[in-house]
Amino acid sequence: MSALKNQAWNPREYVFCEQVADTNLTGTLMETMIRSEKWKLVYFLKETAGQLFDLEKDPEERNNLWDSIEHKIIKQELHDQLRDWYIESAYHTRNWRADVR
Repeated sequence: MSALKNQAWNPREYVFCEQVADTNLTGTLMETMIRSEKWKLVYFLKETAGQLFDLEKDPEERNNLWDSIEHKIIKQELHDQLRDWYIESAYHTRNWRADVR
């Protein structure tokens, strides 16, 4: 809320997004995205292909770097952040709706 009120705030290092059953565009079961100020990675569940964009050099996301050897390290770093986010999310929501289980 601080940003909306024009107050001092610290932005997140990463933003995450999930979409289940994107049957219109990709036909995937689920896709997950992680985005930093410079990078955007989209992971498609049970697929070997994905998307990796350098948002500073390619703000229109036209050059997919997913298979680029030169970007292997950043791709792995973003995958690791995505995995950690899933684990933390599962931990923080472990008791959600426990009253009906």
